[in-house]
Amino acid sequence: MRDFDAVVVGGGINGLTTAAYLAKAGLSVGVFEARGQCGAHCDTVELGLPGFLHNTHAQWLVPAMSPAMSDLDLGGFGLELRGTDVLFAKTFSGGTNVVQALDPAITDASLKAASEQDAAVQATIASYFAEQLEETLDLSRRLLYGPPTAAVLDRLASFDDVLLSRLGLSLSGDDVLRMTGIELLELLFDSEEVRTTPAALGEFTGQWPTRLRLGALALSLAGLQPMAVHTARGGSHALTHALARCVVANGGEIWGTCPVERILVRDEKAYGIRLGPDAVLPGEEITAGVVVSNLTLAPTFLQLVGEDVIGVDRSRIVKRFNYDDPQLLAVMYALEGDLEFASSAHDPGIQRAWVGYFGGETLAEMRGAFADLGSGVIPDDVMGGWFIPTRADPAQAPPGCHTAYLWMSVPPCPRRWRGSRLDGWDAWPKLAEPLAEAVTERFEEYAPGFRDLIAERHVMTPRNQEMNNPSAIRGNMIGGSAIPEQFAENRPLPGIVEGGVSRSFLPGLYLSNSIHPYGATHLASGYLAAVEVAEDLGCRDVPWWRARPLDWFLENLGDVPLNLGVDHRFDDAHATGENDDVNTTVPDDGDSAARVLDGRIWADFCAALEEAGSVVLADSVPMDPQDRAEGWRYLTRLTRASLNFFLEVPDPEAPAFTRAVDETIKMGMDNPDNVYLAAPVKGEFTYRMTGVRGTVHYLGFGTQAGGYGKTGSLDTTGYLEAKDIEVDADGRFEIIASVERPPDAVNWLRMSPETRMIQVRQTRVDHENEILAQVTIERIDGPSSPRPPTPERIDKALREATTFVQAASQMFAAWTEDFRTSPNTLPRFPPEKALAAGGDPNIAYYHGWFELADDEALVIDLEPPECDFWNVQLANYWLESLDYRYFPVHLNQGTATISRTGRCASSLPRRIPASRTGSTPAGIDTERCACGGSEPRNIRNP
Repeated sequence: MRDFDAVVVGGGINGLTTAAYLAKAGLSVGVFEARGQCGAHCDTVELGLPGFLHNTHAQWLVPAMSPAMSDLDLGGFGLELRGTDVLFAKTFSGGTNVVQALDPAITDASLKAASEQDAAVQATIASYFAEQLEETLDLSRRLLYGPPTAAVLDRLASFDDVLLSRLGLSLSGDDVLRMTGIELLELLFDSEEVRTTPAALGEFTGQWPTRLRLGALALSLAGLQPMAVHTARGGSHALTHALARCVVANGGEIWGTCPVERILVRDEKAYGIRLGPDAVLPGEEITAGVVVSNLTLAPTFLQLVGEDVIGVDRSRIVKRFNYDDPQLLAVMYALEGDLEFASSAHDPGIQRAWVGYFGGETLAEMRGAFADLGSGVIPDDVMGGWFIPTRADPAQAPPGCHTAYLWMSVPPCPRRWRGSRLDGWDAWPKLAEPLAEAVTERFEEYAPGFRDLIAERHVMTPRNQEMNNPSAIRGNMIGGSAIPEQFAENRPLPGIVEGGVSRSFLPGLYLSNSIHPYGATHLASGYLAAVEVAEDLGCRDVPWWRARPLDWFLENLGDVPLNLGVDHRFDDAHATGENDDVNTTVPDDGDSAARVLDGRIWADFCAALEEAGSVVLADSVPMDPQDRAEGWRYLTRLTRASLNFFLEVPDPEAPAFTRAVDETIKMGMDNPDNVYLAAPVKGEFTYRMTGVRGTVHYLGFGTQAGGYGKTGSLDTTGYLEAKDIEVDADGRFEIIASVERPPDAVNWLRMSPETRMIQVRQTRVDHENEILAQVTIERIDGPSSPRPPTPERIDKALREATTFVQAASQMFAAWTEDFRTSPNTLPRFPPEKALAAGGDPNIAYYHGWFELADDEALVIDLEPPECDFWNVQLANYWLESLDYRYFPVHLNQGTATISRTGRCASSLPRRIPASRTGSTPAGIDTERCACGGSEPRNIRNP
């Protein structure tokens, strides 16, 4: 085996993060994992019944906070985050609940129902964070993704000084840094419902709110701000997969079934590893410039380095590294439907949450439970968290079914439970099922009927966690307890790291686990290790390594698909039975009528359009009058498109096809050879399309879920191509669109329950002579007459229209920024990204970017493939096709001609010249654009 610049021991998500950064920075990197696959703590498997995917440990994914989302393009490597608009919910036995949502108005209404006074306190905290947004963000970035220096803590204390003064508390920021979370929450709030909600959130982070030094965390959580809380399409392991793909794509190597036996040390410096006797290459020694251990502290130094190297004194210190909290007893369920909380009658928003907490209804109860845990006692009254990931991502269970994951904090070595003595660590095999039953019974109190939904359940104890991942000593879930002596500047222990966060006292050995802040899906530990290794090896200063923590979340907040698995009875976006392309809280009839009468409906519409203008005014947009003028025109075009679709033809009971994109409405590199039609539908309805085939070169029908304004995507749920459609002698056809195929359907187009649109794509080679297909659509399983407009429907349509304008413009602006990183090239556009944007599954797209000076010409070096159709086009800065009504802005296999310049043997042009000052023979006109998009595409390229 060859040697490497860097080897990473352990293929957990933080080790993979370090490896991916270093590989992309140009280092040769090898990852050595003991198991057959990476990601022991970020895994998704079928545990029993087929189709039910269970996330065995990490549920709450927060990589949206990480710069790795952008730096490593994790979305491009298959990570598709999913969420719900209600981020967190705490339910109470009295039939009430508190919900925290992306929309601050929903959070505020929930808090006011519990306590007007506490809602005012929360609003003060949230307002202060918003007023001091730049400082809030910078502190968050430095605290989580930087060294916890005294200077940063001083800044935090000063920042909190002002907030505490506004809150009327006679405390200083330094006081808060010394306090427990519960102590501070008791001073902030009066109602137990509001007090215990941030306390529960603290437990979710793995940091018990009874710990000293967590007052500042509690103060931050008390703001109940929008959080980057997601699952992923297909489960948590999607994060592991994306990181692993990134490592390999950048030249790194991942070696599975390769447990490391020893970290090699010579002259007091780590220089490589030796594989264990059970590895696929037993006893193999691999040398490296640096070694990064993604194992936790104790196995790294006691097993892989050894007492003979680190000495007796350091060994004693490491042996006492505390792993005793947090530990979880987790119960995973396959459910034959979604559960309903008793408190949904109080606020149905809890039915749109996929994350929440039950039990622990007072701070006194929570304080007592954590005291018990610290004494080895399992609390008598079960309290803990719940996840229902299928509310965010229905792909993790069969249709109509769900999965759930309930957990409670437990001591690793339990000594007592409900009056009975226990045998500590050895008690777990016998204790697992009784505790699982206690969890189930307790949760049933909050969600009556839950037990009747259970098809199977599985239990994961701390002992099971350690068996699955021996580096997780006693099943610890964050690489070691977050107690004061192992927290912030002390982490993992004083004297272990030197000169940063990951550099160990042993030169050449770095840590990506057990270090600040702690092991979690925010990937901060892996990122910090990558930064310090790259700094030391001289490869940190590369142009792509520029993303800041939290930026991806803030920039893509509206693009993550939401509520895909939420019961439509509880999804506000579905509440009216309308077509839904946005997750917003829809006002009731009375509120809409008031908004219509007092003019708020129009004021909000205009304000939202004004806000959309920030895309054109962004610093990244060139200060070119032409580009910015076209930007303002672009927003008017998006507005016309959205009003037409949402206001004029929004009724899925009486749908009609309309031109989604045409000669004067353009977006997303629209194809001049295409005629696009779209109709609003609902997946639970059945539709019939009839028409005449015509002679158009290519004809395809696709059903799509989501929407740029709702989920940031148009995911294809079914596709039918004309070549597979039976037509009669006159070219007439009939297509049935539904979830289940009717037995008498000759041509069937699949829909899913989430389907919200049918798109028809017609592609022409010869625009003048090809005859377009004629297509009509009708609903056939229920009412099919248009419903009259109401104040509510018009109010909702205007909200959806402006949300579409904002979301579509932001999404395609992000594409532009991506394309601009590789000017004058034509890379393949990632197929998964094309499909997510509503692209045709039969088309290969190649998105590029051109930049021209006044005296320069553009030459596209193109060798068309053997395929059914190909073309090449140009677009402006906003990725609108250029004006093909009046200018030659594209070529296809039928319109391309041979010129003396760029003639190829196959009688197709290979070199297509285009000038900024006008067209050239057999060329393309750039319409005087200095820069813009360029795109070849082809259908069915073999």
